[in-house]
Amino acid sequence: MKRVLTLILALVMLVTVAAGCGNKPENSDPASSDMSGATESQDNNATTTTAADVPGGEGDSTTTAGEGDATTTAGGNNATGNGSVSLNTTVTAAPSDAANVNKTGFPIAKKTVTLDFMVLKSAYHGDYAKMVFSTDYEKKTNIKINWLVVSDSEVHSKKQLTLASRDYPDAMFMGEAINSSDIVKYGTAGVLQSIDHLLPTYAPNLYKLMQDKPEVKKAVTAPDGKIYSMPNVSSVYTADLFTHKLYINVDWLKALNLDKPKNYTELLAVLRAFKNNDPNKNGKKDEIPAVIDQFSPGLTGAPQGLHWSWLNECIGVDRSGKVKYAFGCDEFRESLMFFRKLADEKLMDERAFKAETSVSAIVNTPLDNVGFFITQHGALALPESKINKFEVCQPIQGDTGKAITPTNYRGMTQPFWGVIPVTNTNVEATLRWLDYFYSLEGFNYKEYGPVGQAYKKMPSGKYQVILKNSNEKFKYAPGWVLPGHQTQAWYDSFTAKATTSVSEKWYQKVDVKQCLPLYQNYMPDNYIPALYFTLAEANKMASLFDGVHNYAKTTATQFVYRTGELNLDTGWNTYISELKKLGMDEIVSIYQKAYDKQK
Repeated sequence: MKRVLTLILALVMLVTVAAGCGNKPENSDPASSDMSGATESQDNNATTTTAADVPGGEGDSTTTAGEGDATTTAGGNNATGNGSVSLNTTVTAAPSDAANVNKTGFPIAKKTVTLDFMVLKSAYHGDYAKMVFSTDYEKKTNIKINWLVVSDSEVHSKKQLTLASRDYPDAMFMGEAINSSDIVKYGTAGVLQSIDHLLPTYAPNLYKLMQDKPEVKKAVTAPDGKIYSMPNVSSVYTADLFTHKLYINVDWLKALNLDKPKNYTELLAVLRAFKNNDPNKNGKKDEIPAVIDQFSPGLTGAPQGLHWSWLNECIGVDRSGKVKYAFGCDEFRESLMFFRKLADEKLMDERAFKAETSVSAIVNTPLDNVGFFITQHGALALPESKINKFEVCQPIQGDTGKAITPTNYRGMTQPFWGVIPVTNTNVEATLRWLDYFYSLEGFNYKEYGPVGQAYKKMPSGKYQVILKNSNEKFKYAPGWVLPGHQTQAWYDSFTAKATTSVSEKWYQKVDVKQCLPLYQNYMPDNYIPALYFTLAEANKMASLFDGVHNYAKTTATQFVYRTGELNLDTGWNTYISELKKLGMDEIVSIYQKAYDKQK
């Protein structure tokens, strides 16, 4: 990185949080599946049979009216952890060498350019510098990339430290860690480069996308009317949209002559049978009826359109457009009663529910002893030796008849997938380097690298993936960590793989062919996108969320295991009163105002 100054910006950081629901997007193998990531995109007319990769949300491109103070954002999962920030020095934008950039074609740079890119790296990714994508694209563009790798565990702290330090890379690709508050805060402070005036010339593919899809332009346009980020966009509706799918052991169902459950009552009956009737036929009571992570949205009754984890704002909106705090509504109380029965009767693994270990760690064992679990990708949680024992179960309804929608839907656009600090002296070259990925050919390139390595071109003109395992593609190219536009045309440009693993065949049968018909009817009409708030509002929520969350999480767990001072049957009103004292209603009111304005 270019060390501009040693002066450090004075920051007051209240909290550092992880974004989203812990599910990281990873692109799919269009010929089979990439069972490793989340999508949050929707195209009601598209029909696809593969995984996708883009979670996202749509921003509000206008400021909040009637407020005299500065405007910031805290939409989606970024209301917490931003705190009050004082940027008491300005950053001088570096002059950019536009004369060195060819406006069309390759190479992009006339003379060799070296850029520092800070980028998130998952466990699946190989060495970025050694990827065939990197070496080939360097030759193609005359641009060399120094990859500054950031791990999952450090992405949020690294983002904050980097933006605060003035020790900037030339671009940052941090997944969901860059949020709308960062865009407004550091954009208006002069830290991030505004790129809207450069898009027609140096990013024509992205510019055309925003003309064709105004919602994309709206999502990336800050309240001051400028664009400071490159979005990741999907126009494809896929099974991976549902990040909390329910999987059930159909061999056990057949052994006990049971049907797949549809509501709390039926699920309880099934889990009791799993525990007591020896469905694995080994003569032992070693069955684990259910493996559920803490208050998983797959079984937690809460507002429709909910996107949450304990690390974000846990705000949802119901079908009538009323914003609610997920753990302060009647639907949640009903689900607590259900979970309490599971705990009382030891029908669920306590380790996973108390977050002492992961769902996959329990499910992916050599023993055939799990009946029901919730995760995004069953193919990652299960060994091939028992994968065919499981199928997708439909979304469960609460006993009041309200369907629980196991989705973290935010919309088709992740607006803040890439940002360029103003110290970048090659902004035009950087934009052209990225803009290629908004084309069909370029999206393919960032997913697999050049033709002939991870995939080949068939006589029919279509492509065919030649990897044995879908995740192998991350040894060849970065994939989802870079922004781009995923389309149905991209999927249609591939033909089926010549050989398919047991896991991939199962994924096609279960996650795709079973999940889509079952789950797509439960998609919420309303959802919370990225919303803009005034600085005062964002700071107010940041000061309240920790207290609200901590009390809700602790007390809810005590309700389930009967360990606290409050009893769920008689203490619910006391619980709600305490949430109100801690600021729940203030948070909801601020969100309702911003949501209504966006609508």
